Amino acid sequence: VFGIDGIDEKSALHRINQNTSQALDAMKYVAGNTNDEVVWQYIPFGYNEDDIPAAIDIANQHNIKLMILKSGRFHEEGNILEPPKDKNLYNVYDFAKREYIN
Repeated sequence: VFGIDGIDEKSALHRINQNTSQALDAMKYVAGNTNDEVVWQYIPFGYNEDDIPAAIDIANQHNIKLMILKSGRFHEEGNILEPPKDKNLYNVYDFAKREYIN
């Protein structure tokens, strides 16, 4: 399972200090060079929700299972990240809801 919240370096807004291009390369490498199932865990935020179609394309090209993790933690104190505009992309409860895209 690779936790990468986007298709570019904005992913590091949530995954502090994550090098997104290295993480994506590692995920693609494992998917292409092992028989293991590779899951891309993607949490939608306001900054990355429009990139989900591109993430679906990348996942499909590399035989990666894309899992949208719909967070319910946007109301927590100290959370500076905006929830997605599409209310179908987050959970109104405190727990996260997993939805597999492919």
